[in-house]
Amino acid sequence: SKAHVWRAALEGVCYGTRASIESLAEAGHGCTEVLLAGGASRSELWLQMHADVTGLPFVVCECTEGPLLGCAVLAASAAGLHGGTPAGACAAMVRQARRIEPDPA
Repeated sequence: SKAHVWRAALEGVCYGTRASIESLAEAGHGCTEVLLAGGASRSELWLQMHADVTGLPFVVCECTEGPLLGCAVLAASAAGLHGGTPAGACAAMVRQARRIEPDPA
């Protein structure tokens, strides 16, 4: 059915995400969770599928405008706020709205 084809296409993207995460880990840049913002964060099904396929929690930021928040973080650190570092600014400015854990079933 059309629904099965659509689901297969979504799963294909999820497996592409997993391949990218695995490649980064092989290059020494592993992660224990995935943070995201924007349009992709609006679909619970999409997030759950990604968490299930990758085996990683997906964390949705409170601020859904990722590029705008990134600019604010860099501006704050450049202005010497929050310790004057991007890490300090991220700790102060990036907040988690919800966390989607992989379903082991």
